[in-house]
Amino acid sequence: MVDMARDLMMALALFAGIAAYLASPPNWPWFAWHPAAMLVGFFPLAGSAILFKKQGGYTNTKLHGVLMAAAVAASLFGWYVIWSNKEMSGKLHNTSWHAWGGLLCLGIYGTLALVGVVALHPDFGILTQHKAIRWIHSWAGRVGGVLACLACLSGWFNMKGAMSTLLFAIPMGALTYVLVRPGKVIMSGTPAETR
Repeated sequence: MVDMARDLMMALALFAGIAAYLASPPNWPWFAWHPAAMLVGFFPLAGSAILFKKQGGYTNTKLHGVLMAAAVAASLFGWYVIWSNKEMSGKLHNTSWHAWGGLLCLGIYGTLALVGVVALHPDFGILTQHKAIRWIHSWAGRVGGVLACLACLSGWFNMKGAMSTLLFAIPMGALTYVLVRPGKVIMSGTPAETR
């Protein structure tokens, strides 16, 4: 059987790598770390975290938390890059839909990380069995994932124009759909679950 989740994780990493390369200006200036960090944070890291969580179980839940924490860290670095780049250039901050969508997504993911650690951690979470909190966490994550996709697309449009954005939107939309839709993805060869 084909390990669909592993293939999806590889597709996410490949997509982010190619997109980061294409988004970067020549000679890789400081700004280039912004799209690179955001793409890595929101696609291979957050995407893999989502795929692990969709499998369920103790080990996959812990992997989900670790990968989402890494996604938030990469995204915060991407935010710092664009903030510092605008400071160096004397430009105003948060003046576009791209900026507001990215900030909202980062805020959602950061809040979900905090809620995940405090309330939903499988070892010491205080609300692990609370179905409403788990449902809100899951659906807020989906909203964050869609916002990440829209922020990436609007940033791409600002840099590359309409035709390139349309071509970029096809694989991004397909990958985002797989990640945010409810349900499991078959993943063979996962560690044995205990609990």
